[in-house]
Amino acid sequence: MSDTILQIERLADGTVGVNENVIFDSIVVISDSVSYNSATGTITLLQPGRYEFDWWVDTQSSASSNGVGFALVSSQGDLLVGNSPIKTGEVVGVGIFVVNEAPVTVELRNNSTAEVYYPTIVPVKATLVVIGGEGSGGTGPTGPTGATAPFNLW
Repeated sequence: MSDTILQIERLADGTVGVNENVIFDSIVVISDSVSYNSATGTITLLQPGRYEFDWWVDTQSSASSNGVGFALVSSQGDLLVGNSPIKTGEVVGVGIFVVNEAPVTVELRNNSTAEVYYPTIVPVKATLVVIGGEGSGGTGPTGPTGATAPFNLW
């Protein structure tokens, strides 16, 4: 069984446009069972399994009419949305994707109605962590049971 571990961060200032991916520019840790393309912002899960995604994006401002939101989307149709009615602060998302047939790609996209500005005064603008591994199947057969002890009320 091979575990998947990925932690990526965005350190650069700038913006992320409508329906564009958050581009993480720093890989903190990565295992063999996952890849990250820093040009496109695409994570590729290379084996079946259950994967927990934890992410946050710090926001300075946006002209978006629906607050600020980001969505984690996969090539198999998964969608994990995090949003905030406040345009300055932080947007957070947590969830689990089950991958039955790999590879599967995952991207964190701006789903607001306008571009979002990252703050300039904090060193880390966004973080995404993936933890997972093989074993997305159901439970196995029940094993043998031992003898039942006598039942006494007193």
